[in-house]
Amino acid sequence: MTSPEPLPPVWPSGQDDHGRIRRPWALEVVGGVRCAILFGAGFGYIDLRANYGCTDGCVVLGEVDGSQPFWMVTYPAQDGLATELKVVEKAWI
Repeated sequence: MTSPEPLPPVWPSGQDDHGRIRRPWALEVVGGVRCAILFGAGFGYIDLRANYGCTDGCVVLGEVDGSQPFWMVTYPAQDGLATELKVVEKAWI
């Protein structure tokens, strides 16, 4: 597997020039799993809100960390008792 290309830091402060939070509407994590933003009342998982639903049946928890060259997301671990970080390969804003 090759390493993804770094994505540009889109929201180092968490907001765009007009004070709006910039958040991708869809993303793809390493391994080809695609995730789309969830709207409306969400649910929590280990004290984090599920913000994206993914094609593998899992969710992305919390916000996308776009402050580094490789964006990261929090994902439920396979054991269901913890979380893990996954690298975002693509993002649609």
